[in-house]
Amino acid sequence: MLYSEHMKKIPTQAAGVIPYYMHDDGQYRFLTIQQVQGQHWAFPKGHRDLDEDIVLCAARETEEEIGINVSEYIEKNYMISDNYQYPSRANPGAIVPKSVIYFPCLLPSQLTIVPQAAEVLDYRWGTYSETLATITKDETKNMFERFAKSFLL
Repeated sequence: MLYSEHMKKIPTQAAGVIPYYMHDDGQYRFLTIQQVQGQHWAFPKGHRDLDEDIVLCAARETEEEIGINVSEYIEKNYMISDNYQYPSRANPGAIVPKSVIYFPCLLPSQLTIVPQAAEVLDYRWGTYSETLATITKDETKNMFERFAKSFLL
């Protein structure tokens, strides 16, 4: 995709988790949420505060969005990035490059989700295939496939 020279790049960074648990049938189930902003489906995530630890950001944003404190379940020794661009709402004509760092988050079971209405329209648990089909952005689908191959297998 070509962008004109007058478009500015404004970097942003976010962090989140890939929440999952082992179902009774022996398959993992993954949690995706539908964002209010943009109405796309992805994993819980949010913007990183200045000088905030990336793991703490992932835990904070996840708790804000789905109502679960996941701090003790985050696998801190593995991270995977999802990089994409989107048009700036604040600065028309600008393209915002975004980097999201995700951490695996193996939950003990299917926990009760309490979505934050201001940011989350809906949520769903799904198998790997269902989750892959649910995720909206191609970059996030690619990241999830890389995650499954490198971390789960």
